Amino acid sequence: MTDDKIGLEIHIQLNTGKLFCRCGIEGKSFRGDKISRRLFATTGEMGITDQAAGFEKGRDRRFSYSISDNTCLVEMDEDPPHFIDPDALETALVVSKKLGCVMFDRICTMRKMVIDGSNTSGFQRTALIGIGGEINTSRGNVRISSVCLEEDSARKSEEDGRMVTYSLDRLGIPLIEISTEPDIIDEDHAVETAKAISFLVMASGKFRKSAEAIRQDVNVSFGNGRIEIKGVSKISEIRDAIRAERERNKWIADAVSIIREKGSVEEKSISFRDYTPLFLATKSKMIRDSVSRGNSVLISPARNLSGLMKSGRFRIGREIADSLHSLGINGMIHSDELPGYGIDETEVQRIRNGIGISENDGFMIVLAESQRAGEIEKTVKDRLAKLLSLDLSETRAMRKDGTTVFMRPLPGKERMYPETDIPYISYDPHFIDEKAASLPSTIDEASSKLSKKYGISIQDSRTIYTENLLSFFENVVRATEDARWSARFILQRKGELEEKSGMTISDNELIEALIKMREHGLRKESLDLGISTMYEDGSNIDKILESDSLKPLGNDEIRKIIEEIISEDGKESSTGHIMAAFREKAKRPYDPKTAIELIRKITGR
Repeated sequence: MTDDKIGLEIHIQLNTGKLFCRCGIEGKSFRGDKISRRLFATTGEMGITDQAAGFEKGRDRRFSYSISDNTCLVEMDEDPPHFIDPDALETALVVSKKLGCVMFDRICTMRKMVIDGSNTSGFQRTALIGIGGEINTSRGNVRISSVCLEEDSARKSEEDGRMVTYSLDRLGIPLIEISTEPDIIDEDHAVETAKAISFLVMASGKFRKSAEAIRQDVNVSFGNGRIEIKGVSKISEIRDAIRAERERNKWIADAVSIIREKGSVEEKSISFRDYTPLFLATKSKMIRDSVSRGNSVLISPARNLSGLMKSGRFRIGREIADSLHSLGINGMIHSDELPGYGIDETEVQRIRNGIGISENDGFMIVLAESQRAGEIEKTVKDRLAKLLSLDLSETRAMRKDGTTVFMRPLPGKERMYPETDIPYISYDPHFIDEKAASLPSTIDEASSKLSKKYGISIQDSRTIYTENLLSFFENVVRATEDARWSARFILQRKGELEEKSGMTISDNELIEALIKMREHGLRKESLDLGISTMYEDGSNIDKILESDSLKPLGNDEIRKIIEEIISEDGKESSTGHIMAAFREKAKRPYDPKTAIELIRKITGR
């Protein structure tokens, strides 16, 4: 029986406006000014400091925040939170009910300590909505441990040593967090589960349409402790994250077995000393430039690690380098990479002789201030001890190449404490029951209903749901009174026009243009031309409507163009040929059916 355990935390942004103020969710510009903060760890409700908060405290970082046009004093932590957004709360309650969760009579907001700079206050406000639900999948039900409503974090825009810059446009956007129990069988089942959960929020119509609207944290355990993988931005990437972490767990276990056979790594053997004099005549530009900036060349033996730092599957060197990154030290050179980086074989042997190691041993080079040798040494010892114990539990982030990187220790319950600025919230359970009952349970059910309601294909219906286009589609249908045209425009024509013109026109502006064209009595053949002109010329719809360019051709005008074509090409030309020529000559909208009927009437066919 496998020891694999897999669970998910699905985070989905809502489009209702920010959670604790009345600012919008879409920041379009930045004011140019910034605020600065330093954050400090405090104890939780039980008087204990969370280990993740303690870790961040040790990093001693400063934070700067860029102020956007959708930022107010709440995001700056200069004003208490306002009342929670009612639409966001209703959505979270309905989704929780639809998942069959146990609901609470009152909603209580908690503070979750985060001092990595992602929130100006040093904590994230989180409301527990429901517990103990389930989601149906093709491979059995997956239990839902909790549904929460929380404020999203600020976006990191820059990091330079111990100074980190965030932007405040995303801070405060409502976020539904849906967490599962470790009931997921494998990576394919994880993808299916994530899609099923995400659909419920999409079906509510409150899902934010954005590339970053859904983020997944993947919790896995392969027998060596729980690992939380954060920052999985696409549902399809869940599969890659699980596979990569499973492989990492396996090679670490294999490497540890080899190290133990060799005699392990004694803690006292890790000792960083200043060996800068060995490199006075080095050809390595990296080392020369670093030393010129005031850094020293700190070297430590790596007993019994030769061939395991970077060889084949083994990457002990990367594990150590990732842990040093938390100190603001970007990179480490180790013996398995050498010769390299301008360090030749002669220098490698000089290092080995200088620090007194055998061929079975490796070594590590860190370029940093000499006074930092102690904290570097402690960090490396702690990392190696953790790997050798095969306790791999921690929080990691996903890299672009699908692998993961160390972030911080796992947080615990010690980071939670009550929010004193927000009162308990009551709600009408019967109203929530009714809303939940009207929400489709699966995408197949929803697609079928939408297809029957509007007379569009099942595939178009499914795409409208999965791409979060339901609200836009229904607004376009109301504006045009033509569902099939609306589906084609949204799913095909709009993208073609954007790609060809390089322009993006907001959904609201497009709907307003369609309404105005309908108010002028224009039919669907004119609608497409009007929208096309907006993209091609950059003109607004009012200017376009001032001309006669959208006025459909009358029967007499259609007849005149057809007779001109026949006089040029001959009466014997086929209907198809005449129609093709007509399309080229007609500069205004027309009814194709009328044009074909007139061609047949004039030619006698």
